[in-house]
Amino acid sequence: MTTAIRSLPTLNWDGRVLGFQLPWLALLPLLLIPILGTDAGALNTILFATELCLLAAGVKRSCWIPAALLLSEMSASNYLFGGSTNGGGFQISARLVIACISVPVLVPHIASRLEVGHKAKWTIALGCGFVFVTTFVNSLYAGEDFVLQFLRYIGVGLYYLILIPICIRNRDDLRDLGVLVLGFAAFSGLVGIFQHLHEHYGTPLWQTVPNPGAPGESYTTWEERLLGLSENPIQAGNILMVVGLIALGAVLVTPMSANTKRLIGCVLLMMAGAAYFTFTRSWAIAMAPALLSMALFYKGKYKKEFWLIIIILAGGMWYWSDLKTNRYTATEDDGSAAARPVLWSLGLDIAYDHPWLGVGHDAFLKLSPEYETQSLLDNKNAQDVVGKYAVHNDMINVWLSWGFIALILYVLLAIAIGKNFYDALTRAVDPLLRGLALGGLAALLGYEVNSQFHNLLDSTLTLWILGGLSLALLKLSPQAPPPPRPKTPFAPVKLVRDAKDVWEECVV
Repeated sequence: MTTAIRSLPTLNWDGRVLGFQLPWLALLPLLLIPILGTDAGALNTILFATELCLLAAGVKRSCWIPAALLLSEMSASNYLFGGSTNGGGFQISARLVIACISVPVLVPHIASRLEVGHKAKWTIALGCGFVFVTTFVNSLYAGEDFVLQFLRYIGVGLYYLILIPICIRNRDDLRDLGVLVLGFAAFSGLVGIFQHLHEHYGTPLWQTVPNPGAPGESYTTWEERLLGLSENPIQAGNILMVVGLIALGAVLVTPMSANTKRLIGCVLLMMAGAAYFTFTRSWAIAMAPALLSMALFYKGKYKKEFWLIIIILAGGMWYWSDLKTNRYTATEDDGSAAARPVLWSLGLDIAYDHPWLGVGHDAFLKLSPEYETQSLLDNKNAQDVVGKYAVHNDMINVWLSWGFIALILYVLLAIAIGKNFYDALTRAVDPLLRGLALGGLAALLGYEVNSQFHNLLDSTLTLWILGGLSLALLKLSPQAPPPPRPKTPFAPVKLVRDAKDVWEECVV
């Protein structure tokens, strides 16, 4: 069966582009976006066709299987296929469709070799434990439909956690997959810049909304806040931040030609500009600790220049935002910022009253009006958000929804992923792996900070994807770090030691 499946495609999917092996044939549907992309339905169809083509390329090369899933996650992953739920029809998200289709494509690769790497069992065990606890608690409070709906969503996240290390076989797979993801994120940012300039300069308006997953929503409802190929500015900012940090780590550590570094540097600056136009403050707040952690762990020759660039960019962004009095520095009439403490306080009150098993994941909107007090209602915009919006903090959301055990598992999973990145950073010999681990560690920290202002756990599988990347990096790294070589100030001793090493290598 394996041989038969592998012999089906006769097309040469991979081609060399700028020194990288990329599935150019699978990416051809994206060329239709300038022609048909002004219609949201057509754009979603083009993106879905691209993902299917990547799965077809995955028959030959396993790394293109997670590429299809990542492109879905970076675009309209919540696009719904099927009839209306009001009419009794069945709807299924694009994320779940792609995940299901990827399973038969993955089977031949698993049959030939199944490897997730050393120490992966602890991270996967924590992920499985979190899925079990959330499903069990939901079954205590919610109906069967909601339990299955959330299980389908979080189960796909667990699938991503396991799939990525299985499909990444070597550093070339990781490199080419990273280039493809960076290119798509940059393209999404460019689309978003066109969106932002549409009203003033008449640039094309490409958007993946409105769609059945976001009824009544369009780009105009976000008041010129960039969406890119995502479904909302929050998701767009999170994607650009995470992908940008990982790419930045690779550029800092990996030896590249000057032209390649300039090219990637220009791409990253464009992505930073696109993230700015999302006017989502949380990503900017999250970038501060993320870049700080990267600067502390980075030991390369550009360390001083890196610090200088961080200071210049942060100061420039603050000055420009203050000059334009936009959402990044505005303090007046800001109901969104004022609503956060109200929602957090209500969430903590509910969690304190139900600390061990929570109240179920769909109960906050129903219970929050019962916990409101006059002091909370005195906050700006409080009456407009209580009972209408979720808690907007993943840590509080996990605790009040599924209890203290789920919160511990969630925190331990994030710590395990961070430790995987750190171990890969300290153990890997390949500079590319070290750079991706450095960027991944910063991206994880940035995501966690960003998730304290939103419900990212409910809308994006970024945490699970970062977990899969950490396992892939750890799999390609040695199990133990190379022993540090003691330094000596005596040149003759060093000369003898070097001669001894050369002799031992010749003998071996």
